[in-house]
Amino acid sequence: MIFNSLGSNYNLDFVLKSLFALPSENAKRTLNENLDTRYGGKSVLFYKGREGIKLALELLNLPKGTFVGVTGFTCYAVYQGIIEAGYIPKFIDVESSDLNFSIDKLSKNKDIKVLIVQNTFGSPSDIEVIGEYCKRNGIYLIEDLAHSVGTVYANGKEAGTCGDFTVLSFSQDKVIDAVSGGALVIRNKNYQSKVDKIHFHNISFRRQFIDRFYPLFTFKVRKTYGIGLGKAIHFFLKKFGLLSKPMPGGNISYHTLPNWYCHLINYQFSKLPEQLRHRREIVAIYEKVLGGSSSATLRF
Repeated sequence: MIFNSLGSNYNLDFVLKSLFALPSENAKRTLNENLDTRYGGKSVLFYKGREGIKLALELLNLPKGTFVGVTGFTCYAVYQGIIEAGYIPKFIDVESSDLNFSIDKLSKNKDIKVLIVQNTFGSPSDIEVIGEYCKRNGIYLIEDLAHSVGTVYANGKEAGTCGDFTVLSFSQDKVIDAVSGGALVIRNKNYQSKVDKIHFHNISFRRQFIDRFYPLFTFKVRKTYGIGLGKAIHFFLKKFGLLSKPMPGGNISYHTLPNWYCHLINYQFSKLPEQLRHRREIVAIYEKVLGGSSSATLRF
């Protein structure tokens, strides 16, 4: 592996919040209520966003081997969530302009029954046209917000408020980064009651310990990398498995999200406007240096 992510560039404030966040049913209840209100459905929390994709597909209860349309440029976790649910990913070619698929590319895939829209890197898909196509053809629509919390479509609607299901990831590197975490918002009322029968497993103390200290570890790595110490710390953490990483494939269980993560997620949502402003500034820098007009399509 050439590149190993260190998650977001956590500041000291977030490091302290992670270290001292306490389990709280109130934090979990607040998060569920905020997600329900923001995205207009019933929310379920998980340890990883991939589990939300898997559950959405299992709730649909379509025949095994059903094709699920997904952008051809996506994350392994999306693919794995589809496979674990017993479905088949059908990759749809993307446009070079925004790395999303167009309605022309979508319409060439007549065999899909479920469609996942991810708004790659926050660049909004043509959701109005895609949504109408799905309704006409009886296709279930899932919005994956791993890249696009806060993105606004051309029709003025926020990403996550248009499909049958909305999936969020709160893992490292995401817009809302709490080291780990995910959610499924069930917007289609026909499936909201079915989730009550799902059995959840607990996350081990070791995983929680690593996640809790992950912001501190990466904060120290970044702060001392220039003097060589950070590189040694990073090597040590990797060698002894002390860096948070995605869950391995093939895990068929659902995992509950421990309450203390909810404090971090709620905090990150409170900072969302600031995060989005920062991302706009980064886009402007890339546009200035590399040329092009990416900011015209990125709508945060």
